[in-house]
Amino acid sequence: MAPIAHATSLPQSADAVVETVCQRGCRYVLQTIDHMERGEAPAEVAVLTLSERKSVLAELRSIMAVYGGVCSAERAQVPPAPQPPRRPAHTGRSPHR
Repeated sequence: MAPIAHATSLPQSADAVVETVCQRGCRYVLQTIDHMERGEAPAEVAVLTLSERKSVLAELRSIMAVYGGVCSAERAQVPPAPQPPRRPAHTGRSPHR
């Protein structure tokens, strides 16, 4: 079976780095993005050229955009939006007797 092509065409080494980072989990991906945005090079990325690093950062951002930049455990902790108060059903009776 042929490998699935990515939407962006990454060099093979950059693609392998994206795979490695993603296999370490959502939080690790977010940490890697954060480090890379600050100009730091995590171990997996340090071996890449500047151009490949930019490609990896763009690909990781694209992947996390699907999840809204939030890991599933964090999404589960977000409380639901408050609901407006419910009005009592009208019974047809006067509240005063």
